[in-house]
Amino acid sequence: MIEVYPSLFIIEYTNDNSLPGEPANTYVESYTYSDILTEKNLIRYLD
Repeated sequence: MIEVYPSLFIIEYTNDNSLPGEPANTYVESYTYSDILTEKNLIRYLD
């Protein structure tokens, strides 16, 4: 995870579950700090 701004996080991850012979897909997503807080709350409620 790469933190760019205090309230914005850039997450880069690679999908290694691709089929043999295919290149792995790399994704870049950005989340605001409030998105992450909401996501943590949702995960806690689902648990």
